Amino acid sequence: MIDLVSGAIDPTSDTGKEIAPYLQLAERQKARLKAQVSTLVGEQIIFLRKRVEAAKMIGATDQQRARAICQSVVELFGDKRWAQSVVHRAADLLATLPPSTQPATTQPGGGAEAAPEAPAQGAPAAE
Repeated sequence: MIDLVSGAIDPTSDTGKEIAPYLQLAERQKARLKAQVSTLVGEQIIFLRKRVEAAKMIGATDQQRARAICQSVVELFGDKRWAQSVVHRAADLLATLPPSTQPATTQPGGGAEAAPEAPAQGAPAAE
């Protein structure tokens, strides 16, 4: 957007002179945000690597938990280009674990099963 606006306006025109400070501010903010995103991505990659390593370590004793960790990494970060190396590790580990024997906790379509609501205090229970 910055390039679009700055390339469409003559910097020597009155309009160009008027918006120049705003374009400079936008450029500084863009650089700052890019650095922040880079830091956050790095932190998330470290966290995900630790989770996959933890899943690998507990896989021998708690396969269901290891499977849940790996499945979460694959599902939540599978579409993130920056996380692909960790997602592949989780998927590879997931492939080595036996299939889950516990019933699914989500309904088709990704919605969580709703727990039945308790009747309000003093209200008759519905049948």
